Amino acid sequence: MSAPRSSTVAMVLAGGRGVRLGAGAPKAVVPLAGRTLLDRALEAVSPLADRTVCIAPAALSLPLPSGVTRVCDAGEGPLSAIVAAAREWPAALTLVSAADQPFLDAALLIALRDARGDAVAVAPQRAGALEPLPVWLDAVGLAALSREHAAGERSLARALQAIGVRAVHADALPGGAAALADIDTPADRARAEQRLEGRGA
Repeated sequence: MSAPRSSTVAMVLAGGRGVRLGAGAPKAVVPLAGRTLLDRALEAVSPLADRTVCIAPAALSLPLPSGVTRVCDAGEGPLSAIVAAAREWPAALTLVSAADQPFLDAALLIALRDARGDAVAVAPQRAGALEPLPVWLDAVGLAALSREHAAGERSLARALQAIGVRAVHADALPGGAAALADIDTPADRARAEQRLEGRGA
């Protein structure tokens, strides 16, 4: 049975295995300047939602803060994970982000949310291409996303484009394109640690 509908739910995708990162651990638990990637992601999204959901594989041991709900990631990709979590935790407005974007903060996420207007979803655009995460969706958008998934789509970016996502240029958001950087390789991690240590974060 689904939970009662919340006003706003924040979902953090934490299913990355971190193979390319080479840290010998799943991405979510990799430390970055003294804190795990997941800790940083949860800190960014939790103040903006009534409920925060972490989507991660059942086999992954994750120490979650009080108040964060865990949903099992079946390993079928971000779109499948979002659709499954939305069935359990329906909301009027849903924010989805990834655990490997350590420079996201409330200012960027709020600006992105406020740029949605009457669109069913809003996500950043960088270098002419849609960045599917982070993304805000209303209930209509989530239902449309679910229909795309049911029809066989497995790409989150293509599904968002199909439902009419509003793309906001990264330069129009606080922090710009640099705030959307993700951590995929050891070089990405080293650069991110330098940035974070330089600003004492």
